[in-house]
Amino acid sequence: MSKIDAGLSTRRQFVAAVLAALLGAVVLAGAFFTHSAVTSTVDGVVKAVVTADAYVGPKDASVADIVLNASSDQAYIDSATVSVIAQLPDVASVVSIYIGPVTVQDQQGDPISPGLAPSLAIGAADDGQGGPGTIIEGVAPTSVKQVALEKDTASRLGLVVGDTVTLVFNGVTMDNVTVSGLVAYDGSMGGAIVVVLSPTGARALFAPPNAVPFIAVTAQTGVSAQQLQDSLAATLASAADQGGAANAEATLGPVMQARSSAAVAGSLWWLNACLIAAAVLTMAAAGFLVANVFASAQRERRDQNRLLLDLGATPGQIVRSVAAPAGLIGLIGSVIAVVVTLGLALLARALIAGMGLDLGMGWLWLGLGAVITVLASIVVAIGSAILGARSAVVAADVDALVRRFNRARMVGGVVALIVGVGAGVWGLTRATSTLWYSLASVLAVLVALALLGPVLVVGVGKVFAIVAGLFSSLQARLAKGDLSRHASRAATVLGVFTVTIAAASAVLVLADSAASGDQRAASQDVVTPFVVSPTQSTGYIASSVVGLMSQTATGTTYASFGRVAAEVTLPDQDRPTDATVMYGPPDTFATLSTTQILEGTSDAFSNGVAVSKAFAEARGVQVGDVITFDLLPDTPFVTQASLPVGLIVDTAVFRDMMVPQTWITSQKGIPASATSQLLGPTLVLVTVSAGVDLDATYDTLTEIAGRYRIIQVQTRDDFIAGFAPAVSQTRFIGWAVAVFGLVAALLVTVNLFGFGVNRRRHDIGLLKALGAPDKVVSGSVVTASVIIAASGGLIGLVVGLGLAFLARHVVPALGVTAVSVPWLWLLGLFLLCLVIGWLGGLIPARQAVRLPALGRV
Repeated sequence: MSKIDAGLSTRRQFVAAVLAALLGAVVLAGAFFTHSAVTSTVDGVVKAVVTADAYVGPKDASVADIVLNASSDQAYIDSATVSVIAQLPDVASVVSIYIGPVTVQDQQGDPISPGLAPSLAIGAADDGQGGPGTIIEGVAPTSVKQVALEKDTASRLGLVVGDTVTLVFNGVTMDNVTVSGLVAYDGSMGGAIVVVLSPTGARALFAPPNAVPFIAVTAQTGVSAQQLQDSLAATLASAADQGGAANAEATLGPVMQARSSAAVAGSLWWLNACLIAAAVLTMAAAGFLVANVFASAQRERRDQNRLLLDLGATPGQIVRSVAAPAGLIGLIGSVIAVVVTLGLALLARALIAGMGLDLGMGWLWLGLGAVITVLASIVVAIGSAILGARSAVVAADVDALVRRFNRARMVGGVVALIVGVGAGVWGLTRATSTLWYSLASVLAVLVALALLGPVLVVGVGKVFAIVAGLFSSLQARLAKGDLSRHASRAATVLGVFTVTIAAASAVLVLADSAASGDQRAASQDVVTPFVVSPTQSTGYIASSVVGLMSQTATGTTYASFGRVAAEVTLPDQDRPTDATVMYGPPDTFATLSTTQILEGTSDAFSNGVAVSKAFAEARGVQVGDVITFDLLPDTPFVTQASLPVGLIVDTAVFRDMMVPQTWITSQKGIPASATSQLLGPTLVLVTVSAGVDLDATYDTLTEIAGRYRIIQVQTRDDFIAGFAPAVSQTRFIGWAVAVFGLVAALLVTVNLFGFGVNRRRHDIGLLKALGAPDKVVSGSVVTASVIIAASGGLIGLVVGLGLAFLARHVVPALGVTAVSVPWLWLLGLFLLCLVIGWLGGLIPARQAVRLPALGRV
C-alpha cells in the first residue's frame, strides 16, 4: 500500500478511483463482448451456409446480399452460366443458390417471429441433398409441396418429419406443405428459422426467369480452390467476350465468406456506432473522475509537495509518482470489469439458449477485448492521474500566471465562437462543400464552449442564482460564490451536461423532423381511403396481388409507386453513378399537393424525368438535360434508356428522381415475366368509386392481403399514424444517449462536488460555527449542483438545435426537409437534467452536513 499512499491520501479516495476505472472498463468490455457475440454469430451462420470452394455471382456482390437487399436492388447473372460452368473439367458439382425471406405460420395462422435472427428459405441442391447442409432425417424436398427444416428450427416449431406447415412468401402462400426431412449445418444458425425448399420452388420464388443470384462450385478431387477460381475466371471472360455473363465474376469460398460477413456487419453499423460512442463517452467520464481524485489528493498533500520542491524535487518527479498507483487502480478496475462482464455474457448466453437460440461468443474477440480493456483502462488511469496531479502541483503560487491564462482563454474562446458561427453561416450559403464548413463550425463551437466554460459557469450561475434567491437568498448567494471561486471545476460538470444534452436533443429534433416531414407529406399526398404496403421496409408488393385485388374489389382503382436500382449518367459526366429511381403514375405531380413544381409543368412528367430540388442543385441539372439510365445494371436484364428532365420539384416524396411507371415497365430488354420480381411496387394507393361501400371494400382488401401476411391494407389515417413507430425508435436512441450521458454526469457531479466540499472544509466549518443551519449548508451545495445542471441543459439544448439545423442542410440522406422542434420532449429532457443535478448534489450535501463546526475542528 506504500505506493498507493504515495498518490492517494485516504482509502476512500482509492476506492473512488477504482470505481471510476471500473465504470469505464465495464462499458468498454461490454462493447467488445457485444460486438464479439454479434460478429461470432454472424460468422457462424455465414460459414455454415457459404461452404463451396468457389462462387460465381454478380461483381462485388456477396451471398448475404440476397437476404439484405430488396428485390429491386438484387443483382443476378444469366442462368445459362450454370451449364457453361458444369462442363468444365475442374468442376465436380454446381449448385444454384436461391435464398429469400419466408414467414412460417403456426396452427392458428399467426406468423412465427424469429426475433432478431432472420427467417430464411434456401433452395436445395439438384442432387437431392440439403444444399450446404446435410439431411440427417428423412429426405430433401423434391416438389413445391415439400420442405426440409433445419433441426433447431424444427425443434423450436415443435415439428417432426411428416407434419405439415403453412409458408408465406411475397405474393405466394403455400398451405399444407409436408416436412420431408431435417437438415443440419456445420455451424450454429444463430436462432434463424431456416426452411429448405425444392430447387424448382426456390427458383420460381426467388429469381426471375433465366436468372440466378449465385452459383456454388465444388472442385474435382486434386484440384485446388485457386485452380478452380482461375478456370472459372477464364471461362467467364470468354463468355463475356461472346456477349454472355458480362456481369459475373468468380470468387474463392473464403473470400465470399469474408465478404458476406462484412455485408451483414455493415448492416449493423448503428449497433457498432452506439457501442463505440458509449465506450468513448464512458472512458472519458472515467478519466475525468480519476483525474479529479488524484487532483484532490495532491491538493491535500500541498504542504508535503512544497517540502519536496524545497528539497530539490521537480514538479515532474512529483507528478510521475502517481503513475504506479494509477496503473494499479486501472488494472484492478478493469479486471473486475472484465470478470463481471464475462459473467453477464455467459448468463445471457445461457438464458438465450433456454429459448432455443444459440448466441456465439467469439473467444478470440473476447480475449482481444479483455486485453484491450485492461490496457486502455491502465493507460487512461495513468494519463488522467498525471493530468490531475499536475494541475494540483503546478497550481501552487502561480496566481498571476493563472490570471493571464484565463484572459488568454477568454480571448481564444470568443475567437473560436466567432469562427464557428461564421463558418456555419458561410457554409449554409454555399451550394457545395457545405459539409466541411459545417464540421469546422461544430468543432470551433465546441472548442469555444470548452474555453469559455468557466466564464459561462459564472455568468449563467448568476442568472440562476437570482431565480434560486426567490426561495432562499442565503443558499443562492453561497452557491453563486462557490461557483465563482471554483469555476474551472464547475465548468467540467457543465461540459458533461452540455455534450450529453446537445447530442440527445439533436437526435430528438432530427427524429421528430423526419417523422413530421413524412407524416406531413403522407397526410397531404395520400388522399385515397386505403393504402396497400409491405409490412417490411425492404419488401415489395407482387403485381399478382394488385391484380387479384382489382379483380375482386369492384369499384377500385390503383396507383402503384416503386423503386428500381439504376446507374445514371448526367450530361457533364463521363461515367455513371449508382442511384435509386422511383417510379409512379403519369399524373403523380398533378395530385401530390405537397410537391411544389419549381420548373416545368406536371404534363412534362408523362415523357420526362422529375428531379428533386436538392439533386438538381447538387448536380447542376436543368430542365431539358438528358439523363441516361442503366436500369437493373447488375442483372441479365440490364437496359439502357434516356429521358429528358421534364420538371424540377421541391418535394418530400422522393430524394433524387422519379420516372413514369408506364415508361419504365415498357423498356425493351425487361421481360414481362420478370417485372413482378424486379419492378414490384412498394406502395399502392387505392381509390374507391363513389357509392361503393368502403367497409365492404376494406374487408375484401384485407382478406386478400391476409393470405400473404407480409402485405398490409391500411386506412389513410392508419397509414399516416404508421410513421409513429419509426420516430419512437429514433427517440429511444435519443433518450438512451441522454440517460447514459446523464448517468455519467451524475457520477462526475457527485465526484467533483464531493471533493469540492472536502476542499472547503474550513469555509463550511466557519459557516456552521456562525450558526448556519444544516439545511442552509446542504441547500447551498444542492443549489450549486442544480444551477450547473440547468446551465448545461440550456446550453446543450441550444447547441443541439444548431446541430440539428446544420444536419438538415448538409446531410440530405437523413430525409429531413424542415426542422420540427418537439418542445415537450426537450422540456422533459431539461427537467431530467434538473433531477440529475439535484441527485448529484445530495451526497456531497450530506457530506457537508457531517462536517464539524470550526470550533471543533
